[in-house]
Amino acid sequence: MGAGHGHAIHRAGDSAVHRLPPQCKLAAAAGFVVVVVATPRELFWAFAAYLALLAGVAAVAGVPAGFALRRMAIEVPFVVFAVALPFSCGTWT
Repeated sequence: MGAGHGHAIHRAGDSAVHRLPPQCKLAAAAGFVVVVVATPRELFWAFAAYLALLAGVAAVAGVPAGFALRRMAIEVPFVVFAVALPFSCGTWT
């Protein structure tokens, strides 16, 4: 049990975010998802505020931008599709 149990996606650190209990982080993540999903899609300013909030939390946690961007690369095609969908669909009636 004394061997290192590191993983490539784990980022060790000692920040206010790292010291939070896991229950708080899970509740915050679940609450954030509910708020984002409940936001009307026309409120672009709200999504910009969510992005700023996430960037602020990452900065407080000391997560480098490059590390976070590499971890989000798999989601880029889905986000591009979701953004392009309203512009590419015509009405059928």
